[in-house]
Amino acid sequence: MKKTLTILSILIAGSLSAFPLGKRPDSLINLVNHAKCDTVKCRLYNEIGRKYEKTSTDTAFFYYDKAITLSTKIKDRYRQAVSLNNYGGLYRTMSQYDKALEYFNKSCIIFKDIANSQGRGASVAVHTGLSDCYNSIGIVYYFQGDYKLSLEYYQKAIIIQEELCKSPVGVTAKSGKNGVARCYNNICNIYQRMGNLSRAKEYCQKSLSIVEEMGDKPGMIKRYGNLGIIYTMQDSIPRAIDCLNKSLNLSKELGDKRGMCGTYINLGMAYKKGNNFNLAIVNFKKALGISKSGGDKEGLTVVNGAIGQLHLELADSVAKSPIEKEMHYKEAIKFGLEALNLAKEMNTIPKINMAAADLQKAYKALGNTGKALEYAELYISTNSAMFKEEKTKAITEMEAKYQNEKKQKEIELLNKNEELQKIEVKSQRTQKYAFIGGFILMLALAVVIFRSYRQKRIANKILFQQKEEIVEKNEELQQQKEEIQVQAELLSLANTELEIRNTQILDSIGFAKLIQEAILPTEELIKKHLPESFIFFQPKDIVSGDFYWFAQVNGKSLIAAIDCTGHGVPGAFMSMIGSTLLNHIVKENGITNPSKILNNLHIGVLDALKGDNENLQNGMDMSLCVIDKEKKTLEFAGAMNSIYVVKEKIIEEIEADDNSIGSIELREIEHGFAGFTTKTMNIENGQDIYMFSDGYNDQFGGPDESKFNRRRFETLLTDISDLPMCEQRNEIEKTFFEWKGSSKQIDDVLVIGIKFNDDENI
Repeated sequence: MKKTLTILSILIAGSLSAFPLGKRPDSLINLVNHAKCDTVKCRLYNEIGRKYEKTSTDTAFFYYDKAITLSTKIKDRYRQAVSLNNYGGLYRTMSQYDKALEYFNKSCIIFKDIANSQGRGASVAVHTGLSDCYNSIGIVYYFQGDYKLSLEYYQKAIIIQEELCKSPVGVTAKSGKNGVARCYNNICNIYQRMGNLSRAKEYCQKSLSIVEEMGDKPGMIKRYGNLGIIYTMQDSIPRAIDCLNKSLNLSKELGDKRGMCGTYINLGMAYKKGNNFNLAIVNFKKALGISKSGGDKEGLTVVNGAIGQLHLELADSVAKSPIEKEMHYKEAIKFGLEALNLAKEMNTIPKINMAAADLQKAYKALGNTGKALEYAELYISTNSAMFKEEKTKAITEMEAKYQNEKKQKEIELLNKNEELQKIEVKSQRTQKYAFIGGFILMLALAVVIFRSYRQKRIANKILFQQKEEIVEKNEELQQQKEEIQVQAELLSLANTELEIRNTQILDSIGFAKLIQEAILPTEELIKKHLPESFIFFQPKDIVSGDFYWFAQVNGKSLIAAIDCTGHGVPGAFMSMIGSTLLNHIVKENGITNPSKILNNLHIGVLDALKGDNENLQNGMDMSLCVIDKEKKTLEFAGAMNSIYVVKEKIIEEIEADDNSIGSIELREIEHGFAGFTTKTMNIENGQDIYMFSDGYNDQFGGPDESKFNRRRFETLLTDISDLPMCEQRNEIEKTFFEWKGSSKQIDDVLVIGIKFNDDENI
């Protein structure tokens, strides 16, 4: 018994696993296995790596390695650079900044080689890739506290992105704007860290204007957040909270947990600056919860440091008693040490510096001079590394140099235009004097030649501009063509995968159909014991939730019509469970009383489907007849499904109990429920018995697309009751399909008929 149910459970699990689950990593891996183009494989390896970045860094590295190896083998320099950049990005998220720089620089070298070798013909993707490399390197130097180098690489990225903004191709220009906005925001962060808040706000507002124009909500989250921080530092708390709430609402709208965490930290800082310490700690704790659940080391570092600073301020300005002050200083040390350890793990000098400063203050206040001195030395060493006078001066000079170079280029361009104009004027003057000194005919001829020359020059200039535009558009078209080819192959692979999955599903359902047919009794067996009978069985799908069951035990014929919850595959599994349980109850345990059979079946279904679950919705409606030919009696028990008895064109309904098999309300029959009931009747010559599920009555069709309903069904049974059973079945089948017409069958259909007369079933 248990072994049979275990096998059924395995079949259920196997069938469920055959259904497609979308573009998960395993689906992409399957596409790789079917891909014929190595370029497509490289792209898929990188995509699989990105899928695993947040869940399994080892797996992500494995697929990035495969992308690098394959792109190197096929000499696809662009894909090689992209793969190296992805590798560096993964190290950056792990806070292994030296390794990240190593791979970003390798990627950068390849992108520069491609751009230099292709010149003006270099694709937009190459320029964008090089700019992304510069930006990524700038971010790493920012986290390491080297603001001079960080600003240098951001400015390199801006130069490329500004050129892309000038493109007549809309997508390219949009990409350029997005890149410029990103770099402006990064430069804002540098000036903010340096305490130059006016410059920080200037770059932040520039960046915000661009992302608002583009409708870039993720970008708006970061910019509003940065603006809120700047306003907090400027003691403009209402403005800060307004900006931060805008950032928080957008983060919630997009489900951006990292954005929510950062905004909660910044709101805590703003409320702390405004002396609203209760709201400050509420927001810090929200940020701490999100950081812990996401394993975000950077977020944990910041929020632990912020909570430590809050306790320092509470000790200095709010606490009244020495005990309260001591408690807050100890809490500041607890959170400060946590922030310091995380900052050391990630080697982020600015965060080490801030944590050291907080710990020095706390230990000094508690009178622990040794620890205070230790952290004072750490603060001085990290502060020196970040904010040497030469470094600040170099950054200022770098910014000035960038602006001066930009202006110098504009001046040079104006000077060149002026020189060209002077040359043009001088040439005209020389020609004019030559014409005056010649003959009139020569003058006229010279004028014609000169005009022709100028027109040709203008025409050549126009042709040159048109050629450049055509070259650029051809590049875009070629890139789009390559992209379409890649997408076409990906689509073909996806279709192949779907065909494989569909075939597997259909094979599984076909196998389930064979299993279900095997458990159904044959009509030959039923007719051997009930010669005047018929079965009309019409599943909605390949497999059915309706089934019929028969057994001959101790001279008694037991027959049942069962309607399981659902249809198709779920219903079929329920039918297997039901058939298995009925065989066990009747054939193995020898129970032939119909109500006892239903009671035992009810308990068995609950046990098989873990019936203590309050949300359980599985079950069976059924009718069961036990026919004793020797005593000429029929015993009936029903769960929701009645039977009809027809004699001399008069129909009578023998009603079932108003409860389903497997109903959770009846899960313990011995506690308050007497169980299902048996109804006994004498068998008479000329009687017809009909057992059925609800599928026939519920079928939509007819002239007004209505249900067939019980009234029509009762009339049909009454009209055909005097016919032989084989003809009755034909009439029931014919009526069903005529009524259904072109309508869709909505449920499984089962009708069983038995006729009693002196010659046959009695």
